[in-house]
Amino acid sequence: MSTSPQSPPTSKPLSETCKEGSWWGLVGRPRSAASIVSEPKRVYTEGDPVTMDANPNRTNIVLDAEGKIAKVTCG
Repeated sequence: MSTSPQSPPTSKPLSETCKEGSWWGLVGRPRSAASIVSEPKRVYTEGDPVTMDANPNRTNIVLDAEGKIAKVTCG
């Protein structure tokens, strides 16, 4: 009995799954503004240790030393 190899699932580009562009307006705002971002999300300060797992659906909100949102990325 022969089995055919399964094709890997297709994945959407990161920008389509977490919609990081929708949140760029948060840059420069205080940490509390991150509350409007839907889950899954991760909020951390630049330099903090974070896991290296890739989750294309997760929005990463990176804070600067003053606690303001410095950047928004996917992963």
